[in-house]
Parts: sequence; structure tokens; C-alpha cells
Amino acid sequence: MPEPIIRAGMVGLDTSHATAFTKTLNAADAEGPLAKVKVVAALPQGSPDLAGNAAKVEKYTKELREMGVEIVDSMEALLAKCDVLLVESVDGRPHLRQAAPALKAGKRVFVDKPMGGTLAQAIALSASVPGSERGWPRRCTAECSTPPQHRRAAVAATAR
Repeated sequence: MPEPIIRAGMVGLDTSHATAFTKTLNAADAEGPLAKVKVVAALPQGSPDLAGNAAKVEKYTKELREMGVEIVDSMEALLAKCDVLLVESVDGRPHLRQAAPALKAGKRVFVDKPMGGTLAQAIALSASVPGSERGWPRRCTAECSTPPQHRRAAVAATAR
């Protein structure tokens, strides 16, 4: 019996990482840990105060939709469709706001760089992770032939 697929949701569609990670994770020939994770839904968000950001959100949302990813209109809808969350916003300022609902719901979360817009935001995000009072969350590494920049999403999603 094949292993169940880990359904990944994605928030922050203002970076090429959104499409790059989706192409890697959803590839028909994905192997190892990458084969276990599929991006199934995404919530288009960005930082409206950054020049050109809205156009990037529109562009990458269209590309994800063309790849078969369902585009949703709320965090609640996104969390209902996924097992793990990938926070991809190019701007670190919204990362805590984007990750918090998934952490509260007990979902595993991958936060792309930067972790926050400030050191204080990064510390607040780290502190919001269940068990963080015992130190930084445990990380897992995977041996796979995928380029390192595409590995992180699957490693974070499959870490136990």
C-alpha cells in the first residue's frame, strides 16, 4: 500500500519560490521524501506596500492555478485542505501572522527566509512554536538528489 500523501498548503505567493517548490514537490518523478508531499492549495498574499508586489502575487497565483493547485480565499479554507503549511512570502514581516493559525491548529510549518522582518519578529515566531520553551524546534535532514534550495519544503513537511 503506498504511503499517504502529505497535503501542503502555501501562503505568500509573491516569490518564485512558490512555483519552484510546487514544481519540485508535485513532479511526477519526485523520489524519496519529495514524493510524499504535494502542494494542493494556496492562499495568495503578499506585502501591498512593496513596489511591484501585487503584480508578483497575481503572476504566481496564475502559475500555481495552471499547475493544478487550488487557490483559496482565506486561511481557514487553506488549513482545511492541508496537513502542513509552507510560508513563502518574500517579505518576512507577515510570516508570524501567516504561520500562527497553522501552528495553533497543530500543523507543521515551514517558513522560508527571512524568518521575520526584524529580530523581534523572528523571536516571536520561534516562541509561538509548540514546545519552543524547550529550545528551537527539532530539524530533520534528508538525503536526496534535489537541489538544496528545493529540498527544504519536503524536509520540513516530513520531519517527525
